[in-house]
Amino acid sequence: MAGLGRGCDYFKSFPGILKIIEFIVLLIALGSVGYFFEKMGSNTSKTDNLKFFLFVIIVAWILVMAFWLNFVSGLYEKMSAINWPLVDAVVFAVWAVLLLISSALMADAVKYYEDSKFCALLEDANTKQQCEHLIVGTIFGFIAMVLFIVDSVIHFLIRNVRSTTTTTTTTITVG
Repeated sequence: MAGLGRGCDYFKSFPGILKIIEFIVLLIALGSVGYFFEKMGSNTSKTDNLKFFLFVIIVAWILVMAFWLNFVSGLYEKMSAINWPLVDAVVFAVWAVLLLISSALMADAVKYYEDSKFCALLEDANTKQQCEHLIVGTIFGFIAMVLFIVDSVIHFLIRNVRSTTTTTTTTITVG
């Protein structure tokens, strides 16, 4: 498959490095918002925003790991009937939209907490969980969205390279 290596070749390629960066960015977003949610639980408003954000981040993180392992291990070569770069492009484009929505909902939750003085209350109480955790999660959610868009475009272009290099012409002779 043109454009995708396997093993160390994929690991060192731009798409492989991009997946590792996505993994780290999603892990930071998950850790910061997850810590806040674990400590606060359902004791706050906008809990559904936090839950949706965590759901999108966790599933995106699992997808990144699954696709990275698929490409590094060369498993995609054993399932050649599937155009894996196209699947990657579509899946990560959809998750980029979900990351946009969930990060926007997180930004709305942060604004709500700031406006309702909940953040100031947490700061005055000197608690370990602060609104900064949500801000960091929101920022890294938006960064992950941008990375997913780049990933989707790159794999779509790889798909185009593959489809143009594997096209063959067959001539039929009638005799």
